[in-house]
Amino acid sequence: MFYPKLIHPVGDWYHVALTLDNKGKMINYINGKMEIKGETDYKPINSGATSIGARRNRVSWYKGAIYKIKISPEVLEPEKFMSF
Repeated sequence: MFYPKLIHPVGDWYHVALTLDNKGKMINYINGKMEIKGETDYKPINSGATSIGARRNRVSWYKGAIYKIKISPEVLEPEKFMSF
């Protein structure tokens, strides 16, 4: 989905957090502010592959820089995330 009101200017750094619970509730935060929430058809992943910077089919390339990626089994406050 594309949300024209949620475009973020180039040249700034953003803290992006995506939360997903085992019931399919998804919430996306940018700099600690909730931007998008909804439901998804969640299924636990036990094996597979991932792609960072583009979709797995190599389209829609990300045109920015990624400083750090962390994955946690629990929701973390920004202070805990940075020291995780």
